[in-house]
Amino acid sequence: MKLASIEKIADIFPHPNADSLEFVRVLGYNCIVPKNKWKIGDPCVLIQPDTVLPNDSWAEVYKAKSKRVRAIKLRGEYSFGIVETLEINENLGQFRDSEGEEVSQILNIVKYEAPVPQDLSAVGGLPYGICKTDEERFQNLKIEKLLGSRVDITLKVDGQSFTAFYKDGEFGVCGRTMQYKEDVVNNYNINAQNYILKQKLAYYCEQHGVNIALRGEQFGSGIQASASNPHAKKKLGLMFFSCWDIDNKRYFNPDEKHYYRNVCAELNLPTVPLLETNIPLTLEHLSKYQNCENLDGEMFEGVVFVGKNFSFKVINLNYDSKK
Repeated sequence: MKLASIEKIADIFPHPNADSLEFVRVLGYNCIVPKNKWKIGDPCVLIQPDTVLPNDSWAEVYKAKSKRVRAIKLRGEYSFGIVETLEINENLGQFRDSEGEEVSQILNIVKYEAPVPQDLSAVGGLPYGICKTDEERFQNLKIEKLLGSRVDITLKVDGQSFTAFYKDGEFGVCGRTMQYKEDVVNNYNINAQNYILKQKLAYYCEQHGVNIALRGEQFGSGIQASASNPHAKKKLGLMFFSCWDIDNKRYFNPDEKHYYRNVCAELNLPTVPLLETNIPLTLEHLSKYQNCENLDGEMFEGVVFVGKNFSFKVINLNYDSKK
């Protein structure tokens, strides 16, 4: 997942409530900028949401609004992401014609990580080629090519990434980037014990002759605490949203035997709420979940679309602006 990259201005259109502002579209992001600053085709730096800006002068105006890049409402309209000129750093000039070039290291831009105040004694990084659980935002995809595909839509729970794996007799628990020791007390191991994951995964994998990693989100007990997060106020819990094939390094698809919902049904494990199932993907679905304020009276971080060999997330702008 890119954090900051060289891109081009794809489109420009008016801000309906401000004569001095306008929208530019870069990839699939609609960003509010001063009027007449950009032309279609201009190279720019796109800084994606959920990143942390450096302590540089050009970044101060953005950092004054929030500690991370997020949805910001300006004159009644949401701006998602930041568009800047290549002049913010003298080393970017060489990439003027390098569309798609990742430049976050040059700019000292990093992914935002919420603090986790607990014992996280690590064994090491994610083992056996298990990838991070970062879902790509739909704005970074050529979404037109996916329209009409059959998808499931699930709720994106705002918590911490959780993985439990079983590989040739070995069980382990991981967060987003690290595997944790089993003999320390933290939310990961508490959830693993509460849901009897070691025994259940051992049974499943040995019965079916597979090596899998169940991926999910743990929530509650103040995790990702904010006034807008309904899951932060709940009891510590866990919901699964995907199943990784360790041997073949891929996710199981909705029509396959070891799709996460099938695995969790057999093992009596909780899954993220299924909002819509086996429907054709349309642009209206993206707009619906990006812009609605709540689901069944509760605010929500976003949703995940899962199809055959692809998945992506749609962040709810109203929630993100308040987080």
